[in-house]
Amino acid sequence: MKKALLVLDMQEAFMNQYTKELVDKIEDYISTTYYDEIVLGTFINKENSIFSKRLKNNTCLSKEECISSIRINRSHVVMERTAYTMYTEQLENYLKENKIKYVYICGLDTDRSIYKTALDLLERGYYVYVIKNLCKSSAGIEYHDMAIHLLERQIGKEYII
Repeated sequence: MKKALLVLDMQEAFMNQYTKELVDKIEDYISTTYYDEIVLGTFINKENSIFSKRLKNNTCLSKEECISSIRINRSHVVMERTAYTMYTEQLENYLKENKIKYVYICGLDTDRSIYKTALDLLERGYYVYVIKNLCKSSAGIEYHDMAIHLLERQIGKEYII
């Protein structure tokens, strides 16, 4: 069975004191680890989105603001989304077309996009792995740790690697 790596939200707008060293770690990992497919997930916000209205989150309102920090020197695709989850119709079709059954997730934010995407993929029958040391939360280590703890319960400890 084929495996894919999902790299979520490694965008300039989300880089801060908690996350900035993650770019180099993920780039190094990708250069030394084989995956059949690599997908970079990019969050794009909208002016009247729930994120903007309710959460007062006005980052990534334009594509220019949300440029990827990751540089990958091998074949990959970029997919945009406007929700926490990366599990979109586009991703679903891509995984099916490429016969992917194993999905590895890394990037930002462990307590938001990583968490939601992992659960959505699990519920749709994929073998989901979260690469713990290649995930961070822009809100700090306590949010990352809390999300990892919950994911251990939700998807199984053996799938947190």
